[in-house]
Amino acid sequence: MRENVEKTPPITPPITPPMTQLERNIFDIIKENSKISMTEIAEKLNISRDTVKEYINKLKKKEIIRRVGTTKSGHWEIIENENL
Repeated sequence: MRENVEKTPPITPPITPPMTQLERNIFDIIKENSKISMTEIAEKLNISRDTVKEYINKLKKKEIIRRVGTTKSGHWEIIENENL
């Protein structure tokens, strides 16, 4: 007789939650200029720097972007994601 063997479910990549419109706007600006500062993003979108910081943290948490290097001399990096 054959024993009941459990099959391991296939591994599926995690699905990134959809971006809000503001997240998309910030993402698009970073995509155009990876060296842009939060202050410059805030000026372009006519919102506060604190709001930009909040939404950039959301994008980082969703693993869409990351900061490489220091605050002054670093740049933003888009993390490859097939759901974008």
